[in-house]
Amino acid sequence: MPKLPPRGVPPQGLKAKWKNPETGKDEDLDMSKWVCVYPCYIDKMRSMSQGRRVPRDCAVERPNVIEIKDSCQHLGLACLVEDKRHPADFFSRGRVRVMLSRPDNGEPISKDVANRKQLLREICKLVPKHVMRQKANEQRLQQQAAASAKAKEGSSSSSSSKKQSNKKKGKKKGKKK
Repeated sequence: MPKLPPRGVPPQGLKAKWKNPETGKDEDLDMSKWVCVYPCYIDKMRSMSQGRRVPRDCAVERPNVIEIKDSCQHLGLACLVEDKRHPADFFSRGRVRVMLSRPDNGEPISKDVANRKQLLREICKLVPKHVMRQKANEQRLQQQAAASAKAKEGSSSSSSSKKQSNKKKGKKKGKKK
């Protein structure tokens, strides 16, 4: 029977290609040291026991993997989307692996993001500004405006039709007398 590594030890053999900005050459990287970010870490609708790792006032409603990946790329960090699931959020698919420090000397790649907590807070700032979210908000506002206009039109036409039906009833009553 093979011996399993202790719990919490990342698996060996996770490799990725990275273009070193100083040398311009592609290098193999050990991704086991990269930080994992699941959408539930920054989801406002979740509690701390359900996996949220940032304060609720900082968190975002229903983030997805694409928004997280684009936010990391905007920060200038190397990232990779993986098809994995968080145990506390099993029905939501995807996680993002992010390289926070240089593999050769261990210094942070970005001055703004030195550790995991700072990364999560920066992602929370960038996700609401994401293009997909902006388009979705615009579409929702347009649908609400159209629905409210239709409701006003329907209520005004129904009130005028009630007046007309009352007039017709009144005429019929007058003829019978």
